Amino acid sequence: MRMILTFSDPALAQAVGSPDLLSQTWPVAVGEVMLLLHVLRMAAPTLLNALATGLVRIIAPRTAEASSRIMLSYKAVILSAVAKGENDAEVLSPHLVPDGVSRLEIAELFVGGQPALRKVAG
Repeated sequence: MRMILTFSDPALAQAVGSPDLLSQTWPVAVGEVMLLLHVLRMAAPTLLNALATGLVRIIAPRTAEASSRIMLSYKAVILSAVAKGENDAEVLSPHLVPDGVSRLEIAELFVGGQPALRKVAG
């Protein structure tokens, strides 16, 4: 079983699902975006496996407040997502339990600090 990636915004899903649109949206970082998503998709069965590659890093949350939000990075690309586990239940503090994360609902991608949704919409 592989990690399941979904997108909370249809425009972001469309941009990421089309190589042409992806290269138009992020011409400089298209390879980095594609590699991050590929490593996450191929991770089996949890996020821990993606982290074990050494390519993907967790960005530690700035607050101690329990949340299911997680931020992952690869080079200039940062992905913000809601971490989920079995039965689509949200995983609280996923940065502490990556082996419990088998699904990511991607909310946003940032390339060079710029949010993708603004770029896709613009």
